Amino acid sequence: MSAQHLPDSPVSTGKPAGMVAFGRRHPFAVFSVALMAMLIAGAWISVIGDASGAPGFFSGETWSRGREFIAELAGAGSSRTPAFADGDSWKRVLGLARE
Repeated sequence: MSAQHLPDSPVSTGKPAGMVAFGRRHPFAVFSVALMAMLIAGAWISVIGDASGAPGFFSGETWSRGREFIAELAGAGSSRTPAFADGDSWKRVLGLARE
């Protein structure tokens, strides 16, 4: 099938059909993605640009505490199996979710 028979044909714009159709048919999705990107960028700019928050965020102590948290989450230093790795725990929670 040629491009002339397709709806929203990109013949006049020179752009691929998917690019033209998506922006025209889903403006809310395009707006949402752009807004999300701006919010993420703004959040990181506020963290990095804030003189009082950035040094603490990027300190060695912060990263070592983060590693400790992840290790504890994975069950390091505990004799018990972590809840997310325990099949019985999953069954119990899924049973509660179904109720």
